[in-house]
Amino acid sequence: MERAGRRQCRRPDVLFQDAGGAYATWQTNGSTITGGGPIGNPGGSFAFRGMGDFNGDGTSDILFKNGVDYSEWLIGNNGVVGGAAIGNPGAAWAFKGIADIFGNHQSSILFENTTTGAYAPWDLNDAAVRSVSNLGSPGAGWTEKAFV
Repeated sequence: MERAGRRQCRRPDVLFQDAGGAYATWQTNGSTITGGGPIGNPGGSFAFRGMGDFNGDGTSDILFKNGVDYSEWLIGNNGVVGGAAIGNPGAAWAFKGIADIFGNHQSSILFENTTTGAYAPWDLNDAAVRSVSNLGSPGAGWTEKAFV
Protein backbone atom coordinates (compact mmCIF):
# COMPACT_ATOMS: atom_id res chain seq x y z
CA MET A 1 0.00 0.00 0.00
CA GLU A 2 2.71 2.47 -0.76
CA ARG A 3 3.09 4.80 -3.65
CA ALA A 4 5.87 7.17 -4.58
CA GLY A 5 3.56 10.03 -5.54
CA ARG A 6 1.83 11.31 -8.66
CA ARG A 7 5.01 12.04 -10.55
CA GLN A 8 7.57 9.41 -11.25
CA CYS A 9 10.73 9.46 -9.13
CA ARG A 10 14.16 9.24 -10.81
CA ARG A 11 16.18 7.26 -8.23
CA PRO A 12 16.62 4.77 -6.67
CA ASP A 13 14.80 2.23 -8.82
CA VAL A 14 15.65 -0.84 -6.74
CA LEU A 15 16.46 -0.84 -3.03
CA PHE A 16 18.33 -3.76 -1.45
CA GLN A 17 19.19 -4.63 2.15
CA ASP A 18 21.87 -7.11 3.15
CA ALA A 19 21.82 -9.47 6.15
CA GLY A 20 23.78 -6.93 8.21
CA GLY A 21 21.20 -4.17 7.67
CA ALA A 22 23.06 -2.07 5.05
CA TYR A 23 21.11 -0.61 2.13
CA ALA A 24 22.16 -0.23 -1.51
CA THR A 25 20.43 0.91 -4.69
CA TRP A 26 20.37 0.20 -8.38
CA GLN A 27 19.49 3.05 -10.70
CA THR A 28 18.12 1.75 -13.96
CA ASN A 29 17.15 2.86 -17.44
CA GLY A 30 14.89 0.14 -18.71
CA SER A 31 16.82 -3.12 -18.42
CA THR A 32 20.21 -1.42 -17.90
CA ILE A 33 21.75 -0.62 -14.50
CA THR A 34 23.06 2.94 -14.81
CA GLY A 35 24.26 3.61 -11.28
CA GLY A 36 23.71 3.06 -7.62
CA GLY A 37 25.69 1.53 -4.82
CA PRO A 38 25.81 1.37 -1.03
CA ILE A 39 23.93 4.10 0.84
CA GLY A 40 24.42 3.09 4.48
CA ASN A 41 23.13 1.21 7.48
CA PRO A 42 20.60 2.92 9.76
CA GLY A 43 21.17 0.40 12.58
CA GLY A 44 19.34 -2.64 13.83
CA SER A 45 16.54 -0.74 15.56
CA PHE A 46 15.34 0.90 12.32
CA ALA A 47 12.61 -0.93 10.38
CA PHE A 48 11.98 -0.08 6.71
CA ARG A 49 8.44 1.31 6.18
CA GLY A 50 8.46 2.53 2.58
CA MET A 51 9.72 4.94 -0.05
CA GLY A 52 8.46 8.25 -1.39
CA ASP A 53 9.75 11.61 -2.59
CA PHE A 54 9.62 13.57 0.69
CA ASN A 55 11.46 16.68 -0.55
CA GLY A 56 10.13 16.98 -4.12
CA ASP A 57 13.48 16.53 -5.87
CA GLY A 58 12.32 13.59 -8.00
CA THR A 59 14.38 11.07 -6.00
CA SER A 60 12.83 8.32 -3.88
CA ASP A 61 13.62 8.76 -0.19
CA ILE A 62 13.35 6.13 2.57
CA LEU A 63 11.01 6.05 5.58
CA PHE A 64 12.05 4.08 8.68
CA LYS A 65 10.42 3.39 12.03
CA ASN A 66 12.69 3.33 15.07
CA GLY A 67 10.63 2.04 17.98
CA VAL A 68 7.75 4.54 18.06
CA ASP A 69 9.41 7.32 16.03
CA TYR A 70 9.54 7.72 12.25
CA SER A 71 12.69 8.88 10.47
CA GLU A 72 13.61 9.49 6.87
CA TRP A 73 16.69 9.41 4.70
CA LEU A 74 16.70 11.90 1.84
CA ILE A 75 18.45 10.26 -1.12
CA GLY A 76 20.37 12.08 -3.84
CA ASN A 77 22.37 10.90 -6.83
CA ASN A 78 25.29 9.87 -4.62
CA GLY A 79 23.48 8.38 -1.62
CA VAL A 80 22.04 9.87 1.56
CA VAL A 81 22.03 13.68 1.43
CA GLY A 82 20.00 14.37 4.56
CA GLY A 83 17.33 13.15 6.86
CA ALA A 84 16.12 13.27 10.42
CA ALA A 85 13.67 11.95 12.93
CA ILE A 86 10.25 13.30 11.93
CA GLY A 87 8.11 12.27 14.88
CA ASN A 88 5.73 9.89 16.56
CA PRO A 89 2.02 9.92 15.67
CA GLY A 90 1.07 8.28 18.97
CA ALA A 91 0.25 4.75 20.07
CA ALA A 92 -3.26 4.76 18.53
CA TRP A 93 -2.01 5.60 15.04
CA ALA A 94 -1.02 2.87 12.54
CA PHE A 95 1.06 3.46 9.41
CA LYS A 96 -1.05 2.95 6.25
CA GLY A 97 1.08 4.13 3.34
CA ILE A 98 2.94 6.82 1.40
CA ALA A 99 1.54 9.00 -1.41
CA ASP A 100 1.36 12.58 -2.70
CA ILE A 101 -1.92 13.24 -0.88
CA PHE A 102 -1.68 17.05 -1.08
CA GLY A 103 -0.78 17.20 -4.80
CA ASN A 104 2.40 19.17 -4.08
CA HIS A 105 4.83 16.68 -5.71
CA GLN A 106 6.03 15.59 -2.27
CA SER A 107 5.05 12.32 -0.62
CA SER A 108 3.03 12.32 2.58
CA ILE A 109 2.62 9.61 5.22
CA LEU A 110 -0.90 8.35 5.94
CA PHE A 111 -1.84 7.06 9.42
CA GLU A 112 -5.08 5.51 10.70
CA ASN A 113 -6.31 5.86 14.27
CA THR A 114 -6.99 2.27 15.33
CA THR A 115 -9.50 3.44 17.96
CA THR A 116 -11.61 5.93 15.99
CA GLY A 117 -10.93 4.85 12.39
CA ALA A 118 -9.89 8.41 11.46
CA TYR A 119 -7.20 8.96 8.83
CA ALA A 120 -4.49 11.63 9.14
CA PRO A 121 -1.85 12.44 6.51
CA TRP A 122 1.42 14.05 7.48
CA ASP A 123 2.48 16.58 4.83
CA LEU A 124 6.28 16.52 4.76
CA ASN A 125 8.76 19.19 3.71
CA ASP A 126 12.26 17.74 3.52
CA ALA A 127 12.91 16.20 6.94
CA ALA A 128 10.08 17.93 8.81
CA VAL A 129 6.32 17.64 9.17
CA ARG A 130 4.79 20.70 7.48
CA SER A 131 1.22 19.95 8.59
CA VAL A 132 -1.08 17.22 9.87
CA SER A 133 -4.67 16.97 8.64
CA ASN A 134 -7.62 14.98 9.93
CA LEU A 135 -9.54 13.33 7.10
CA GLY A 136 -12.07 11.77 9.47
CA SER A 137 -13.39 8.22 9.48
CA PRO A 138 -15.31 6.40 6.74
CA GLY A 139 -17.68 5.10 9.42
CA ALA A 140 -18.54 1.76 10.95
CA GLY A 141 -18.54 -1.22 8.63
CA TRP A 142 -16.05 0.24 6.12
CA THR A 143 -12.54 -1.14 5.66
CA GLU A 144 -9.76 0.26 3.55
CA LYS A 145 -8.94 -1.82 0.46
CA ALA A 146 -6.61 0.43 -1.50
CA PHE A 147 -4.62 3.61 -1.10
CA VAL A 148 -3.94 5.19 -4.51
